[in-house]
Amino acid sequence: MFLIEIQDYIPDISNKAYINSVDVIGNEIESIKHNYDYIIIDCPPNLGVITLNGINISQYYVVPTVPDILSRIGIDLILNRIDAFKLKKHTCSIELAGIIFTKIDYRTSLHSSTMIQLRQGPLRNFTFNAEFPQRISVAEAPIDSMPFLTSPTAQRKSDWTATQGLIQAITNEFIQRTP
Repeated sequence: MFLIEIQDYIPDISNKAYINSVDVIGNEIESIKHNYDYIIIDCPPNLGVITLNGINISQYYVVPTVPDILSRIGIDLILNRIDAFKLKKHTCSIELAGIIFTKIDYRTSLHSSTMIQLRQGPLRNFTFNAEFPQRISVAEAPIDSMPFLTSPTAQRKSDWTATQGLIQAITNEFIQRTP
């Protein structure tokens, strides 16, 4: 089951378990979280109950963004909403680890100029050096309902090996950014 599929059930879970709806996932992973160095919670691009659960229990967050005008506006909205959430949920201490440019099309001047603007603007210390261009292997991996690394469809694509290198570069930079 995908995390997004339980979003509609979280209010019922929280009512029956006598816990706040933004504490459901945290309660579920409490007994195992110390077994891992990192737990990655891939949340939908909204601030619904699933994403708020992830924000509530995480130390750091990353904003993946397509480098275009609307996404640039969306970054400020996300940062402000997370700050507002932290003000209301005093136990939440999440911090921005960075912004990762994804689905980049290097043929467009819009993507290049947006990346330059963000890298030179107020968020310059938060933009990852590693980038993730548009990749066919990633786009087609969900065909198998499997993660990218184990998807037979993705593994057959010519960019699969190079994409693994991109993922490794982003992972290494994330580890450097988070103490």
